[in-house]
Parts: sequence; C-alpha cells; structure tokens
Amino acid sequence: MSAVRSEPADVWLNGGRPARFVWRGRLYTVLSIVERPGAEPGARWSCWRVTASPARNVPAVGFRLCRDDSRERWYLT
Repeated sequence: MSAVRSEPADVWLNGGRPARFVWRGRLYTVLSIVERPGAEPGARWSCWRVTASPARNVPAVGFRLCRDDSRERWYLT
C-alpha cells in the first residue's frame, strides 16, 4: 500500500471551478474537469479531478486538487 502525499497549491477559481493553479512554483492552466466533488454533508475535503498543462505545447496531465474546507487551503494529491 502506498501513501498519498499532499502538497500545497494555490488555486484560482472561475465560476466556482478550478481554472489555474501554481504547484512547485509553476503555473498550470486547467483544460478540463474530469470529475467534480459530490455533495457530502459534513465533508472536510472537496476534490476535483482535472487535466492541466503548464504551457500551450505541453501535453495535459491529470491532477487531483483538493480543498481542505476547515483550513481554506488547497492541496494537490
């Protein structure tokens, strides 16, 4: 079993959805939303699965962006 590491990310929203984020000092643009969070009463985390790229000619990669609602912080997992 492998451990999941969470790393901080700065996320900008557009219409309540992740649009861009900075991870490890690099700006990524979200190209598509693969999965959005469901409504879970009392849930501490809300996670989005997205594809994003740091540049126009760089292939998109899948990411999981999670917001810790109690701390109002975003993490990439």
